[in-house]
Amino acid sequence: NYGLLPQTGFDVTYQVNSNAPVSATYTSTLAAGDKNNYTVNGVVAPTGPFTVCVWTDLTGDCFHLNDTVCVNLVGIPTIPAPYCDDFENGNIGWAANIDPNSPNQTDVWELGAPVSGIPASAYSGTNAWDVNLANPYSDDALTYLYTPYIDFSNVTTGEIKFDLFYDAEAGGDGVTVEYSTDGGVSWNNVG
Repeated sequence: NYGLLPQTGFDVTYQVNSNAPVSATYTSTLAAGDKNNYTVNGVVAPTGPFTVCVWTDLTGDCFHLNDTVCVNLVGIPTIPAPYCDDFENGNIGWAANIDPNSPNQTDVWELGAPVSGIPASAYSGTNAWDVNLANPYSDDALTYLYTPYIDFSNVTTGEIKFDLFYDAEAGGDGVTVEYSTDGGVSWNNVG
């Protein structure tokens, strides 16, 4: 609350992409100069990149630059094990994202038939995930490819296998494969 008076009974509104905004009334009292966490319930994350904006709407407040926040997120579905994907049936829950702090905002993982680089084909079938299917990646590329969340809760023994090919500039570029057991809060290197 950037104002001089305590406030209550104002709307907190969120919007996912261009969907209809959803509002709820904040019923507690927010003291002058204070802040509070507010849980927005009912947000359904779509698969892939999306934007969520949240704002407050206080009667008489004409300055909205200090009451709105937007974040870019990636929605990833959960798929039960066993899981197998050769990418020939389209994108089944994978998500590509460019690091927002990277100076290179053009190179991104793409699904399709690779036609540039080495190899210029998929391991099996015609489709693969590749950074820029038709062109080599440029300097300062920092892009992520997320698998669907795979639910291993009913698996007592198993393995993860995948085919990986990379052609990276020696001494500076590379590939890191990581996994998370807490929904992406923290990440661990494989191997």
